[in-house]
Amino acid sequence: MTADAFAISRISEIPGLAGLVHRIGAYDVDAVNAVGDREVASFVVPIIISFADPFRIAFDREPEADDRIGSFVSGLHAGYVDIAYGGPVSCLQIDLTPIGGRLFFGRPMAELATRLVPLDDVEDPGLNALSGQLGEAATQPERLRIAVAFLEHRLLGQAVAPEVNFIWSAILRSRGTLRIDRLTEDLGWSRKRLAAHARDAFGMTPKRLARVARFQHATDLAQSAQYPDWAGIAAACGYSDQAHLVRDFNAFAGETPERWCSRQNPQPTKQNDNTDEGHPV
Repeated sequence: MTADAFAISRISEIPGLAGLVHRIGAYDVDAVNAVGDREVASFVVPIIISFADPFRIAFDREPEADDRIGSFVSGLHAGYVDIAYGGPVSCLQIDLTPIGGRLFFGRPMAELATRLVPLDDVEDPGLNALSGQLGEAATQPERLRIAVAFLEHRLLGQAVAPEVNFIWSAILRSRGTLRIDRLTEDLGWSRKRLAAHARDAFGMTPKRLARVARFQHATDLAQSAQYPDWAGIAAACGYSDQAHLVRDFNAFAGETPERWCSRQNPQPTKQNDNTDEGHPV
């Protein structure tokens, strides 16, 4: 696959968007011979505005011929996403944070969770207008400038509810090890109220958010090591044992830790004799 890509990855340099936007990228990709991509569970709320052929995308399985979609938005998904390409790709991608997603769409994020919603079905005139402006832009850097201006207009000055910030910050700080009872005690809420509030704000319950946060911590530790010690990573991340970590990798990445690691880094890696045993993908 060859690509011309322009991206704004240091969102912290754009005043006001830090904490609301992960990344903005504009891509032109010759994907005719590409085998496809896999996105594992993450805290990204994507907006994809496409100017070429539809993608083939599916949650937690290989996409089939009729799993086709062009421009779309999606909420959080506690699993993996497989993407197949059959032709050139030209698109702009905005990756919002969960807090940024709630502010951007102004609707319960449970409505978008684990869904691929075509842009026209979102019924957002501003987003449709953005798609038109981007389609008329002559260059990818121009598309990035248009997208940044739109996000600043849409997001700057909006207030995040204190309880939403509190829940999100507590889960991130703990890297997913925070007990849900601790959250209910600190907020003075019932578990039912907390779960409903989190589904509205993020599209997931606090327990599911914590599981994804713990999984992300594990992948971060693995990527920082030349030869990951999976038993040590499991202990450091608060898993009950290595088999527990493997189950979460199968759920959130669609494969065992060793196979995920090989996908990230194709060169030979040191094998852990116990990682794959008894846990087929």
